[in-house]
Amino acid sequence: MKLITLLFTIVSLNVFAGYNCATELIDDYSLNERTEYIANSGEELTLDRQIIWRDYFGHELSQFCVGEMDVVTYKGTSGKKYVSMTTNTDECDGGNVYGLILDSNNEIVVEVSDGELYCPGLYSYGK
Repeated sequence: MKLITLLFTIVSLNVFAGYNCATELIDDYSLNERTEYIANSGEELTLDRQIIWRDYFGHELSQFCVGEMDVVTYKGTSGKKYVSMTTNTDECDGGNVYGLILDSNNEIVVEVSDGELYCPGLYSYGK
């Protein structure tokens, strides 16, 4: 039993080694109810965030999909600000919602996969 616990701990540390995880945003795989919606920026995805997307998911977004992304700012329970960038059209995501949530340093802290929130690298994408 101790060996299994040790192996699980080592695997868990390796999974999260490359990313932080904003667990304050996640409540049962969805946005924490105490998280405050601040603003939908109404802007297209910036070039630096397009590069973050490409590096994480392994593919570029088409110009159409870049223009169709939802970019939203949230404040977590700690007062930290986060920006989500998610797909919102079937042509870009096949009817699912995919994306990332970044902290104020543009570091990935949450992955959005099929509309649910996960710590980065825990699901099927990431490094």
